[in-house]
Amino acid sequence: SFFDLFFRQLKRDYPNAVVLSTDDFFNRNGVYVFQHDFLEEAHKWNQARADKVMKNGKSPVIDNTNIHAWEMKPYVMMPGAMLRFAGNS
Repeated sequence: SFFDLFFRQLKRDYPNAVVLSTDDFFNRNGVYVFQHDFLEEAHKWNQARADKVMKNGKSPVIDNTNIHAWEMKPYVMMPGAMLRFAGNS
């Protein structure tokens, strides 16, 4: 798919990039089982993963829809995030 190609190219161009998706929370043994009741927990789980990735000196690429600014805010407000957005990582 387009996104598979995109993320492969991203990894080649930016080897410190780590792709993180909230949808990973709903993957169980290779099977995607979405449960709306756990969506908030899934987002918090992904935000914690992004924070850990940044603390380990890598750059998270958030594979979420993020169509509203408030959806991106938790990631942007993480310590060190602005340096990465500015291209300084």
